Amino acid sequence: MTNFKDHCLDVHGSSLSYEDRYINHAPELLETQARRRRLKLFKSLTGFKEVRRKPACFKHVPRGYRDHTSCWSDGTSVYVLCEPYTPPLPVDHKPGLSVIGIPIEVGPYGGGWSDDPAAQPGTQGLLFGLSRDEARLSQLELMLHAEAQWLPRWNSVK
Repeated sequence: MTNFKDHCLDVHGSSLSYEDRYINHAPELLETQARRRRLKLFKSLTGFKEVRRKPACFKHVPRGYRDHTSCWSDGTSVYVLCEPYTPPLPVDHKPGLSVIGIPIEVGPYGGGWSDDPAAQPGTQGLLFGLSRDEARLSQLELMLHAEAQWLPRWNSVK
């Protein structure tokens, strides 16, 4: 029998895939089209695959950041992507935990939709991992921010 408390759930307790939770419900909307584009970018740039099991670091992620939560693996480690609305930044240091910010051009959720070119999303992508993965996460953060300058704005559909 599956132990659902170990699955990577969103705040509503759903264990559906990222696409099923945040995109496939309304594929005709510009918001979800832009979200699909950013999710593809996130996956291609990181090389991550979505996983359904909570990683060890999940218990260290402060509850206030656990919104639009998903779990991702690079084949070696598993990370928690949280995309909360207006999170308190910077994230307080937690022993055993490392965190990086995901650029808005790559952060999949991008909540608070607006098609205004000057608009900013209401959510911030934060990727949490164990402190042993800090070097990998730091490299990933540098690469994502370097790539972000060449990417379409967060609310672009194409």
